[in-house]
Amino acid sequence: MKLDKKTHISVFITDDGEMKKLNKEYLGRNYPTDVLSFEIKEKLEDGSIYLGDIVVNKDQAKRQCKEYGNDVEEEISELVGHGVLHLLGIHHDGDGRSLKKDSKESLKKIEKKLIKKGRKASKN
Repeated sequence: MKLDKKTHISVFITDDGEMKKLNKEYLGRNYPTDVLSFEIKEKLEDGSIYLGDIVVNKDQAKRQCKEYGNDVEEEISELVGHGVLHLLGIHHDGDGRSLKKDSKESLKKIEKKLIKKGRKASKN
């Protein structure tokens, strides 16, 4: 599916309890994670694309932000960016998909570029 038209995503911010329910229902995992992405890839009536949903766990973001040197807002924004990459088909070890050797490093590089661009845009 080409993304040359307007593309929409939804971002939901939730807590451990809801994330655990989603993980169990959709992935068979009985624990909360930091982010989930649900690909929809639906063409809308106006010709735009609904790419999918991203769900971010604010409780997990609070726990892990210091580990990554972020405040909570930065951690949530990085998790959203990570979710967008998944919607675009970029995956890493632990997703249950086969990967190239350098995919995790590539994913981190792309995430950092997206975060930098986002910070520049918000300052302008």
